[in-house]
Amino acid sequence: MRPCVTPLCPAPILPRVGRLVYLLLVTAALAAPHALARDPDGRYRDVAPEIRDWFRSQKSPKTGGLCCNEADGTYAEEDIRGGVYWTRFSETRGTWIPVPPDVVIHDPNRNGAPVAWWYYDKGELTIRCYAPGGGV
Repeated sequence: MRPCVTPLCPAPILPRVGRLVYLLLVTAALAAPHALARDPDGRYRDVAPEIRDWFRSQKSPKTGGLCCNEADGTYAEEDIRGGVYWTRFSETRGTWIPVPPDVVIHDPNRNGAPVAWWYYDKGELTIRCYAPGGGV
């Protein structure tokens, strides 16, 4: 019989409870950075539940996937030029960029202010979802 060399194998060094504690600590250590990355400084912990729910329910009209949550959206300025939304926010460094029409959310913006959810794709700033301002 081959000796077991994985952390899940019974080990003579660690008693049964010790292995369980070890696995829980490893799991917690691996999960902690992901949990904290959403709101690293805690600025969104006091967001009203209805606004939090609104952020977390937004879906991209383009993909049907979730835009993400309140910690991922960026408050933006907006302008409408020739029927197309243009926006700028911290990541655009003052430059106005057009919002692709297929990412504009047409449901009422319960947050009120325009919100852009963005990411980088091959080094280029890309808008995943855009909620125009206006409120309800």
